[in-house]
Amino acid sequence: MRSARFRLSISLDGFISFIAIGWPLCSGALLNRRYLLTAASCASQESNFNYITLLLGDFDLKNKCNESDHCLQKQTFSIEEAIPHPLYNGTFNDIGLIRLNESVVYTEYIRPICLPKNIRSFEMGDTLFTSGFVVHFDPTIQKDRFKRNTTTILKPNNVCTKWHIENGHVITMTEFNFCASDSEESQFPNTFMDLGGPAVSLYNNQWYVEGVLSMALDTADRSRPTVYTNVTYYIDWIESNMKPWN
Repeated sequence: MRSARFRLSISLDGFISFIAIGWPLCSGALLNRRYLLTAASCASQESNFNYITLLLGDFDLKNKCNESDHCLQKQTFSIEEAIPHPLYNGTFNDIGLIRLNESVVYTEYIRPICLPKNIRSFEMGDTLFTSGFVVHFDPTIQKDRFKRNTTTILKPNNVCTKWHIENGHVITMTEFNFCASDSEESQFPNTFMDLGGPAVSLYNNQWYVEGVLSMALDTADRSRPTVYTNVTYYIDWIESNMKPWN
């Protein structure tokens, strides 16, 4: 059986970490030396965990690391424990943690991101940032090969509800979710769906993870909105489920 690869990549500024599983399926964010924040749907695949390797510090899915300097920063891990939210049900409570089998060594390419300490108020139209791998294979430009960074615009929750109903998917949005859509300037809008990927904000020169990608349908519709789990409502659950990591 082919071994899946749970790849952890970082943003180019060195502050935010992201993951994708083999052929891009899931993403997440590095919280500290032992824990990743991801979607419950990604942390619930126990039957596949024996075939998964976690690779940190790589943003090229086909990089053979023969001469690249950043390859010296790569670190690999396995999954010691996966913790999906116990009340996960579809888009409800779609949040989870993954504990690495060893501690991460922070480098120029591998850094953690902060959890928000309180519920900050965002306005519709505000911009968050996200990152992930394109799922569509294109042999010419190989846009599925590299992690992309993009901006996503906050939308009213009823925008997500209405769009999904029109496309045959009945969903219910609550304050525990938020709705967003890629900005028009995105190079590859709406083409990656590595669930569990974070939506992040920059506040006082520090990056914070605000959301975890919960639903993103594969479609060429540039207006397709995406559903995120609102991390600010799960801080207590996250912190109470992390063991000491030193």
